[in-house]
Amino acid sequence: MNQDKRSHTDNVYGSSRDFRAIQTEVTVSDVAIHTLRYGTDVRIDPDPLGAWVLVSTPMRGRLTIRSGAESRTLGPGESVAIDSYRAFELTWRQNCQLRTLRLPLTSVVEAAQLAGADTTRPVRFGLGDPATTASARSWQSVVALAERDARMAGELSRSPLLSEQMSRMIATTLVATHPLLAIPGDDRPAVPRQIRKAVELIERTPDEDLTVTRLAVAAGVASAHCSRDSGSICR
Repeated sequence: MNQDKRSHTDNVYGSSRDFRAIQTEVTVSDVAIHTLRYGTDVRIDPDPLGAWVLVSTPMRGRLTIRSGAESRTLGPGESVAIDSYRAFELTWRQNCQLRTLRLPLTSVVEAAQLAGADTTRPVRFGLGDPATTASARSWQSVVALAERDARMAGELSRSPLLSEQMSRMIATTLVATHPLLAIPGDDRPAVPRQIRKAVELIERTPDEDLTVTRLAVAAGVASAHCSRDSGSICR
């Protein structure tokens, strides 16, 4: 596995004949989105993440994460945020296919600061799922949008402005939806108004195929994009 560009230890528990590591990766600005499967049960013991934060979601199969005395098993659609300060191991089971986002720690700290966290201390995540179904849907919708646009070389890939805004939206949505240990007594940190509008649009219209431009309009950043691209029309 190459989730954090560091070394790791692989332990194959399933049939070695079925072992076949397959990974794909796309990027949106400084955020990498990749999928990984091994074809059999495998345990990974990564090195510490350093300057990165990972958010992993099984697309199929099951994933178990262990960190110290804590342990959690995730099924399809459930997610876990893994911070830079946590030693951990991951176990793929039932032919797990995992989608993981890799975000710079600096982006997450900036988002946490905007949300009111005390960033003089390390910004830490618990191993829990988002607190509500709506929060989980918001996170998965933002990730799916970013991944789909990157794979089709859409507007996010062509516009540095939108790519940067989407990267910030991903980091801020992560802080808003996953258990953040750096914010005492607050399970749902305040989200900046522009990002909140885009997240609310996703929650109101979960079945719509939202375009990047429409989310940018909701977040209030599309007008700058249109002024830079004289031939573009924002809807």
